[in-house]
Amino acid sequence: MTSISSTSSGPAIEESNTQSWSLLDEHNVLLSLPDFDPGNISQSPDENLGSLWHSSLYKDHDPSILIDLCGTSHNPYPTDTPSSLYGSHKANASNYSAEMQQQIESDMQLSQLNIELCRQLHTHLHRPTTTSDNSVQTLCPGISEALGGVLQSTKAYIHILQGLSNCAELHPDSASTTSPPTLPFLCVLNLTSCFFRIVDLFNILLSNLALELLTHSLSPSPSSSSSAATPTLQILPELNLAGLPVHEVSLQIKILLLAITHHFETMERLLGMPVELRVSECGNDNIYGLLSASWTDMLSAGKRERCELGWGGTGNWVRSVESLRENIGGLTRVC
Repeated sequence: MTSISSTSSGPAIEESNTQSWSLLDEHNVLLSLPDFDPGNISQSPDENLGSLWHSSLYKDHDPSILIDLCGTSHNPYPTDTPSSLYGSHKANASNYSAEMQQQIESDMQLSQLNIELCRQLHTHLHRPTTTSDNSVQTLCPGISEALGGVLQSTKAYIHILQGLSNCAELHPDSASTTSPPTLPFLCVLNLTSCFFRIVDLFNILLSNLALELLTHSLSPSPSSSSSAATPTLQILPELNLAGLPVHEVSLQIKILLLAITHHFETMERLLGMPVELRVSECGNDNIYGLLSASWTDMLSAGKRERCELGWGGTGNWVRSVESLRENIGGLTRVC
């Protein structure tokens, strides 16, 4: 291989057999140093690395440097040889890289879902509500479409939670069932944010639905003179049960509330939400999920904080959960 170098007389061509120095040939340069004594090499590379454990370099510098390199953070002075430590580290490298890739993909999906939930919240918070007689034609199709969108987002969120939970179960350090897995802080923030945005969305939609039920009969009489002019209220017009369409709005609402409650039970179980932050009425107080107990305790204490992070600025996240429970209970009693 030839190379071109600049000289005072112009570019010069070096022959391919001319020896050149590069970072890849650093060991050859060290061998050519005048003070280099080949007789000093009396140990194998593993033995040289092993001598670092008791050298002045190890004592004078931060031990975590060598500890992290060898993967022995739980034992600063390991009894295993460095070669065995390197072998075990190499064997687990693929598992950790797969776990990291799974977490990165989950972070990307959670971030995209967070944006979609924010878009839905912005749309429904700025949508005008009407209580006139023709609101059935204008509002109910919007509620039906909005409920379908939130349910799809909830399903996507549960899918991400299941992926993270399965990854944690396969992790060799997460065999214990009494403690949650360790997730990156940004992932914890995304998980928490998505959950409470879903709570806010269902809160808004079910509140609007309750207002509609106050102004319209659930099952108007066929003989009523106004039944021909006022269409029947339909929340889920495309709902089918055993292949048959469900036209009765009270049955539609009951099925909708069962689906919402079931989704929240699944999310709360996977997250490990405490009782104060559960929309469902799950009676298990010892749920270990993706979120740590210290994090959920801090969220539970938010009821005493003067934070207006709930939907519509009516309260914080704890009050939003309580409000959604009340909305679900109120609709259940009406139907």
